[in-house]
Amino acid sequence: MEHKTSILKKIIWGLIGIFSAGIFCYGLIHLGGYALESYRQNKLSQELLGYREQFGAVGAGRDAQAVALPDAAADDGAMTGVGVSGVAGMDSSTGEADGAVSGEQLAELYAQLYERNNDYVFWLTIPDTRIDYPVVQQDNTFYLQHDFYGARNAHGAIFLDEQCAADGRALLVHGHHMKDGTMFAALKQYKDDAWCESHRTVELYDKEERHIYTVFAVARVDLTDEGSFRYEELPTEAEALKTYVDSLAYRAFWYQDPQFGETDRLLVLSTCDYGTEDERLVVFCTE
Repeated sequence: MEHKTSILKKIIWGLIGIFSAGIFCYGLIHLGGYALESYRQNKLSQELLGYREQFGAVGAGRDAQAVALPDAAADDGAMTGVGVSGVAGMDSSTGEADGAVSGEQLAELYAQLYERNNDYVFWLTIPDTRIDYPVVQQDNTFYLQHDFYGARNAHGAIFLDEQCAADGRALLVHGHHMKDGTMFAALKQYKDDAWCESHRTVELYDKEERHIYTVFAVARVDLTDEGSFRYEELPTEAEALKTYVDSLAYRAFWYQDPQFGETDRLLVLSTCDYGTEDERLVVFCTE
């Protein structure tokens, strides 16, 4: 009897060992796959930045310097010591624009990127962060799992919401919050009031013009809450859009009155916040 019990214990421990080894191997494969996708994404980002650099739209580039981002926003450690983009005509210390890119340069930049992907609509950058990407538009699912060139990648791409016109008054742009600090991960810095105050400039380069937006509100939205602010439902009528903007005075946790006028434009940047399964961190900007 004791002999049978001993054999049974060995079998059980053997199965536990096999199960544990399986989990360990799966974890290694998963981490290895994520590391490979991160490498590919960083390589792709550097390649795409090259298109801007040839026109002088980007100065020293992402690797010109490294900054230690606030600990309060670096919960996964991936955002510490990242490279920052240096944008010509932009003083990163003040976040104020002090120059311009010619219309011919913008048209050529657009033409080159559009030739490589017909879904390309404009370029988006936030000085002093890693957010410096081409923006694409298709439906709201494809670029969740595909990069700029359409290859499968969990990082996805930064994309304009399907309901928006690229030249419209109201734009909603989506991007993943990646643990390696890429895509829209840097938006989490806007949870810090001091960061909001010192990083209010967002630049958008379309095929004709350089647009300088100013951050005026930051909000958290739980999409599982039926009573939450439906920030993704952008109004098309001027009066309704102003009401939408004005409502952020009590919906946002950080807010500066933008004095939104009849001809002003709205830019909304959205990413996951990880507070709950469907929580979003949303940054609102006006031009």
